[in-house]
Amino acid sequence: MSNGTSNGGGQQEPDSKKSMFEAYYRSQLKALIKTEADWEGLMESLQTPLPITFRLSSGKTLRQFEEEYVPRLQAQTLKPAPLDWYPARQAWRVKVARSTLRGKDCHAKQDSSLQEFHSWLLVQAELGCVHRQEAASMVPPLLMDLHPGLRVLDMCAAPGSKTVQIMEELYPNLSSRCADICRESIAGALLVANDADMRRCQLLAARAEKLRLPCFVVTSHDARHLPLEISSTAPGDASSPSSFDRVLCDVPCSGDGTLRKTPILWRKWTAASGNALHRLQFQLAC
Repeated sequence: MSNGTSNGGGQQEPDSKKSMFEAYYRSQLKALIKTEADWEGLMESLQTPLPITFRLSSGKTLRQFEEEYVPRLQAQTLKPAPLDWYPARQAWRVKVARSTLRGKDCHAKQDSSLQEFHSWLLVQAELGCVHRQEAASMVPPLLMDLHPGLRVLDMCAAPGSKTVQIMEELYPNLSSRCADICRESIAGALLVANDADMRRCQLLAARAEKLRLPCFVVTSHDARHLPLEISSTAPGDASSPSSFDRVLCDVPCSGDGTLRKTPILWRKWTAASGNALHRLQFQLAC
């Protein structure tokens, strides 16, 4: 963190931005944060590197991770542990920063076990068996009461972590790579994943393609104008249009909550970044 001196170009240094951040959120959160100790705990957390978290979408992959990699990581005091609120031990946390995992410091470059774990994560992610995803991102789909047969709209879907999580609940046999998913599990099911950015939609489609799932549509459209009713295209079906059973709307935001993952945001922070998005967020939600 900088000492707060001027950079000669009139740009405020990180310590100045940090002071602005603190003043703004002290005002915003005064009803929630009652003591100075609570506030200091929040600020300390925001400046602590974010541990990596990921989901495992198959029992075979979970067993391999627990048998081969958990003991090695425990030996390095990296404390791998399942997220206790996520079902079936399918989401894990490892206390290592992303930069360390990627070998961007001397310690990681010399650690062959960590390199092997990183390589395993990359391979399993390419196969669609492991999904790198922040713990906070895993929460919304768990609250949607998802099950096979539902029609779901993900309005602001890219890059697709939550979309893939929704897929796994709508099509529970995907993890087995079953060629003929049981008809009961897909009857009436539909997942529409939308994003206004075409390039991000291409990333989303590539990510979903690995799962070979049926009844999945990617659209690129302004989510404020998406139709919220579905009409059948089956020949002879004269039924009335029906609505989605579930809608997820993870609206664009300032990213203030990602400071642990992207510390450079301290240099760029202004209250205006979030305030400028308020109108769009309201329009998307309503």
